[in-house]
Amino acid sequence: HAPGHAAYVPVSHRGLDVGPQLRRDAVLERLRPRLEGEQPALHMQNHKYETGVFLRHGIRLRGVGCDPMIASYLLDPSHESHSLEALANRELGYRMLTFKEVCGTGKNARCFDEVDVPLATRYSGEDAEVTFLLAQRLAPRVHAAGLDSLMRDVEVPLARVLAILELTGICLDTVRLEHLSREMVDRLAGLESEVALRTGLTI
Repeated sequence: HAPGHAAYVPVSHRGLDVGPQLRRDAVLERLRPRLEGEQPALHMQNHKYETGVFLRHGIRLRGVGCDPMIASYLLDPSHESHSLEALANRELGYRMLTFKEVCGTGKNARCFDEVDVPLATRYSGEDAEVTFLLAQRLAPRVHAAGLDSLMRDVEVPLARVLAILELTGICLDTVRLEHLSREMVDRLAGLESEVALRTGLTI
């Protein structure tokens, strides 16, 4: 990747006049070595989402370098938002084309696969470009703050685990949870009675 250059691969668009499409399985197989390789590093905003998407197609992302959302949070968790749009505005002074502007809202909303290819290309290319520029800006600051290990060894693996959990779900022992709930209700009632006895107040 070089600044000012991005590519969009049209896959699975539907509707009239969307233009030629490439087969998704063929595209994924061509990209698999790059996506599953350790080098060069992949910069992705909110890569937990991408991890889940690719897992649905049997691809395990590896070699994640900088996730600007995570980097921003590590550097200053007090910010109200760490979204790509917020980061672009805050760090680059740039207003991005928003998803709502591309796909609409309410009864006029459409799915991204219904967006015509030129507009999808513009939106996706901008997304990739801004992510790349933010990674270049934030990664050195993460390093300077001594947060490399936290990013690499904790946050990135945790995002991957969360993506897997969201995809597969978890098992719950509902009987045990009901038992714990009853225990907590009984304990709370006992504490309320104790407070009322000691203070003469009714809770």
